[in-house]
Amino acid sequence: MPSRHLLPLSSILLMLAYCHPNPSNSQLEEIDNGLRLSIHFIAGQNAVIYHSLQAKQSDPTTRDLSNLWSPPALKVRMISERAITYIDSLHTKMTINRSLSKNDEQSLFDTLFDCKRDFLDVFPDSLDPYKQFLAKQREDFKRYIPLFHESSTYRQPDLDFAEWSDHLFQRDTSMIALSLDKLKIDILLSEQEIVKFCDFQVMSTVDRYDIFAPLITLNSNVVAPGDTIELSAGIGSYYSSARPNITIAGVSVPAISGGLAFYTLRASKQPGRYSIPVRIEFVTPYSHRSTVERDVRYRVSNLRAQ
Repeated sequence: MPSRHLLPLSSILLMLAYCHPNPSNSQLEEIDNGLRLSIHFIAGQNAVIYHSLQAKQSDPTTRDLSNLWSPPALKVRMISERAITYIDSLHTKMTINRSLSKNDEQSLFDTLFDCKRDFLDVFPDSLDPYKQFLAKQREDFKRYIPLFHESSTYRQPDLDFAEWSDHLFQRDTSMIALSLDKLKIDILLSEQEIVKFCDFQVMSTVDRYDIFAPLITLNSNVVAPGDTIELSAGIGSYYSSARPNITIAGVSVPAISGGLAFYTLRASKQPGRYSIPVRIEFVTPYSHRSTVERDVRYRVSNLRAQ
C-alpha cells in the first residue's frame, strides 16, 4: 500500500537531519522539500479517495453503502484539517518567535492525542449492529496508524509527553520545522488509512473505477547540474478502458500496466528553476474524454560546487 511506503521515507529524511552533526542550509532545504513533496502527494491521494466515495453516492449500485460510510470519512477529513491547521499556526509562530514554548509543545501533544482519539471514534456502532468487525478494526487502527505509532501515548499520555517533547524538539528552529512537517505526514497517512477503509466498504457490482486523478512525481525536485531526472505520470485510479495518452515534455510516452508512464531526461547544466509540461488524456467510465495538464517544477542547484 502506498501510504505504508511513504512513512519510512519521511522518517529517513528526519533521521538524516538529526544524525548529521552540522547540516548545512542547503541540506535542510532539500530535506524540507522532500517532506513538503510527500505532504502534497499524500494529500492528493486522500483527495482521490474522497472523490471516489462522493462518486459512489451517484451510482445506484453503491449509493446506499456510500451514504453510510461517507459521513465517517468526511468527519476524518475535518479532524485532520483541524490538526494540520494548528500545526501550520505553530509554523507561523516559529517564523515570528524563532522557537516554541513548552506550552506550545504541550498544546501540540494534546492536539495530536485528541486527533488520534477522534479518528478512532468516527465510526458509530450503527455501522456494525451485529458487532462483527468494528471493535477489532478500531484496535487495529490504534496500533498501526502512523500518528503516535508504536507508543503507549494513546493509553498514558501524561507519562510520555516529556520523552516525546525531548526527542522532537531537541534541535534548532530548522529541525523543529522539519519535525512539524513530519507530524503533518503522520496525520495525513493516518487519515488515509481510515478513509481507505471506508471506501473499501462501499463495494460496487460494476468492475470499474469512477474517479481519476493525476499522479505525477519526480525522483527529486532539487538536482545538480546535468543530473538525470526520472518522472512518472499517470492517473491515480486506473482501469483498462481508460486508454491514457501521456505526453511529457512534448514527447508521447507509453503507459505500462497500472496506467503509469516513466520518462527520463537530463537536467540543465545551468542552476535555476525549470518546469516539465505533462499532459494526460484518458477516457472516463462514461466514455467521455478528459484531459489533465500539469507543469512539474524542479530546481537545479549548484551542489557540486559546494
